[in-house]
Amino acid sequence: MIASFAALLLLACRPPFPVEPAKETTVAVPARCATEKLRFTQATGCQNDGSVEFCVARGDATLEAKVRSIAPSVRTGASRGRAGCDPAVETLYFYPTLPDDPSVCTSRHGAVTDRAWQELCRLASLSEIRRIVPTWYE
Repeated sequence: MIASFAALLLLACRPPFPVEPAKETTVAVPARCATEKLRFTQATGCQNDGSVEFCVARGDATLEAKVRSIAPSVRTGASRGRAGCDPAVETLYFYPTLPDDPSVCTSRHGAVTDRAWQELCRLASLSEIRRIVPTWYE
């Protein structure tokens, strides 16, 4: 009787169906950062006027969605920018590096955080992005 009771207790503790392990939702970070496309280092990533910028081919919805999935905070502009976009066929994108956002900048004109650096490296890994440069307004 005690053995039957113990067996029932063990069965009651077991989930009624197999539990699936949680799936990771993060996008993989490239094994190597394409630093040749970055005109700054992680240590100097916030030495700018509040963003870094790059060009993306206009009208490529899949590419635009990929950029936004990597860096949801990006915004667009309508000029050549420091990145030298061709406004007829490219959109200028800004990745904000505001000093009041501690998730991006460690200090005013300081380094970008590890999280921000990973996002910038993932953006740089896209073959369609030629370079990412600091924003300087005049």
